[in-house]
Amino acid sequence: MTSPNDETTEINERAADRAREVQMEHYLSETDRAAVEQLSERYKEMVPPERIETVRQQDTVFMGDRELFDAVCEHETGESPEPGEQVLGYSLGASESPRIATDYLEVPRVIYHERLHQLSTPGIETELGRRLDEGITEDLAIENLGAEPLEGDWGTYPVERRTAHELRTLCGDAAVESAYFQGDTQALRVCLDRELGPNGF
Repeated sequence: MTSPNDETTEINERAADRAREVQMEHYLSETDRAAVEQLSERYKEMVPPERIETVRQQDTVFMGDRELFDAVCEHETGESPEPGEQVLGYSLGASESPRIATDYLEVPRVIYHERLHQLSTPGIETELGRRLDEGITEDLAIENLGAEPLEGDWGTYPVERRTAHELRTLCGDAAVESAYFQGDTQALRVCLDRELGPNGF
């Protein structure tokens, strides 16, 4: 038999757990809105206003259930992570809400990462290649967040981010950002041809 004190304690614990969940949902939502506004303001000269407005209208979907997140991700993207890897978030374009798992510490970095994907020019992953696209996205996300990943060094996409960072150093932010946000790869191509030889891109 359960005593009234035990029942009260159980009710209080459930209420406290729910209050923490609501507080976390509010924090994530506010962080998402702040990231969208910061990125929109910073890249307003490069990203078409209609794309910015479309992204502003999409609220990120945060998911705490890892199994559900993985199942939804696989269903929506048609891709499964490599063994030993986890997808932390994904987006399907500017007009779809990004999905982000919340079972790890660095959710704000992934918010920036996915929102940058949404602001990038459609088709840039094909133009630059998936690895470079992810590297540029991660490098810009960390720069805009203003904090290195907790794991240290280069965090997620370490090789890709290092390559993107070197590319930004070699060719300049304007050339890389023009390609990433506008699909204009001319300055990047000229730089890479000059630095690496013909067809350096």
